[in-house]
Amino acid sequence: MNNKEIPSTKIEPIIKPKCNLFELVQYQCIIKDDRVICSPFVRIFKRCAGKPTVEITPYYDDEGSPIEPNIKEIDHAQDLARC
Repeated sequence: MNNKEIPSTKIEPIIKPKCNLFELVQYQCIIKDDRVICSPFVRIFKRCAGKPTVEITPYYDDEGSPIEPNIKEIDHAQDLARC
């Protein structure tokens, strides 16, 4: 047997950034006859430590079905954010 000490390898835990969700209620208003009618809608944001706040609000069409994001537009927006 060999009496040489083997250096210990220390594995650092992966630290995931702490993220928090925030919501913001906005109102969309229309003027109908002599009245103003406002409807609330909620926008959702995610904020992670050391990163910019990102809106993650899902989008819906007029029938209430979720709209899938256009991946090309998202990639382009991320490219612009890197500039």
